[in-house]
Amino acid sequence: MPERRELLEAVGAALERAGIEVARYGLRFRFDEEALIMEGEVPTIVDKRSLVRVVRGVPGAHEVVDKVRIKPTELRDDPAISRGFARAILAEPDFADCNVILWQRGCSETVRYLADTNACDLHAKVEHGVVTLSGEVLNLRQKRLAGTLAWWTPGTRNVINHLTVAYGEEDTDQALTEAVRLILEKDPQVETGHIRISAHDHVVTLEGDVERTEQRAVAECDTWFVAGVDEVHNHLAVRS
Repeated sequence: MPERRELLEAVGAALERAGIEVARYGLRFRFDEEALIMEGEVPTIVDKRSLVRVVRGVPGAHEVVDKVRIKPTELRDDPAISRGFARAILAEPDFADCNVILWQRGCSETVRYLADTNACDLHAKVEHGVVTLSGEVLNLRQKRLAGTLAWWTPGTRNVINHLTVAYGEEDTDQALTEAVRLILEKDPQVETGHIRISAHDHVVTLEGDVERTEQRAVAECDTWFVAGVDEVHNHLAVRS
């Protein structure tokens, strides 16, 4: 269809202006009914989110499905990724009230079962390095933390977070700010004492200072891992 060809040309031009090399990352675009599907492999979460932001900003790209994966720094098979994610969830106090169910090749394994009928259910399925989360958690904090722990699990290539929130909690700038603060505090590589975080309309700004250049980069990556973040302004300075 001419409209689709024109849209793909506009997407290619936008990526070129943004300095994103389509051939280098093996980026592919196809249509599924009205949705534009993006596939490929990029080095970091920053590259992935930047790519998505550029494509979704192209006029006419009304529905964009992001299937771009991240090249893992450590190769692991699906069972190893599944076990690693389970260990992270079971060690996290925020999920002490959650049943945890893992799925592999259509079979389920319950790694935690609580007799409490008010317990939430967290399901995780790993296929070709892609972690898909489903079930119901108590709040947005749990949903965002589960997604980030999935991203942090060695070997993970992509995370699809379909978790629902039990009580229909409203998402706000303050909730997103608190979620980013929580994630940064849980990363031992980041010193958060001098970091200020603010959020407005899904855009997160990091200000203050850190000890090392590596901490600045890690803080930005961690922020991008948080569900609901559409853009990050990293104004962190490095103390001399």
